[in-house]
Amino acid sequence: MSNVGIAPPDFTTPIGKLRSLIGDVGYVPLVPPVAGEGDYSNFSDDQLQTFLDLGGGDNLAYGAGYAYSTLAAQFAADAMKVTTDDESIDLTGRADAMRKLADQWFARGDVTAAASNDYFSIVYPEYQRECDTDAELEARTTHWWF
Repeated sequence: MSNVGIAPPDFTTPIGKLRSLIGDVGYVPLVPPVAGEGDYSNFSDDQLQTFLDLGGGDNLAYGAGYAYSTLAAQFAADAMKVTTDDESIDLTGRADAMRKLADQWFARGDVTAAASNDYFSIVYPEYQRECDTDAELEARTTHWWF
């Protein structure tokens, strides 16, 4: 399976920015070659767009979190430990490392999301009667933005 994307990456686009954040910028030409496209190491442009969509469309940190979560799942499936007389290969820790990276990126995404929703509302209660309409309730609500 190939990971087709615009090559070289366009770092002015959300996909290019996400590709840069996760370090998936190395590519080889497609076979047969297609002008302006390449085969990337980890993700296609379509996959990266899906991660961005899952993260709300414009939250690159959430997109990176989803990318690293996907890598963690792949590494967990491929985990193995092999020992011979003079050599040892241990690939069991890679999935955990990717999960930790995903958690860090999701935490950054939470900060970004919270910053974009930096407001609060005060609703003054009236104990004499209930609001008859939503418009009446909205008229009693004061919004503060920072």
